[in-house]
Amino acid sequence: MTIPRQKPLHIGDLVDFRSSFFASISEKIRPGIILEIEKKEVENSEYINNQVSCLVLWANGRTTNEFYSILEHYDDIPRDSRV
Repeated sequence: MTIPRQKPLHIGDLVDFRSSFFASISEKIRPGIILEIEKKEVENSEYINNQVSCLVLWANGRTTNEFYSILEHYDDIPRDSRV
């Protein structure tokens, strides 16, 4: 089962993790800004978001590659679920 995304992500978007699980095990200080989006060619479009990675600059200055599918617009995440 996939959770529908409210808006597509773009370079420059302020993001956080979609799940508090990823946020709680991360040493990254959130939110982050998408610097680059790398799309890979896939045969089955159902899995396209699992094949896309984003270069994210986090609030602590660290940059990491994250799967597109685990990121969400920062403003779309309910405040009580931010860790």
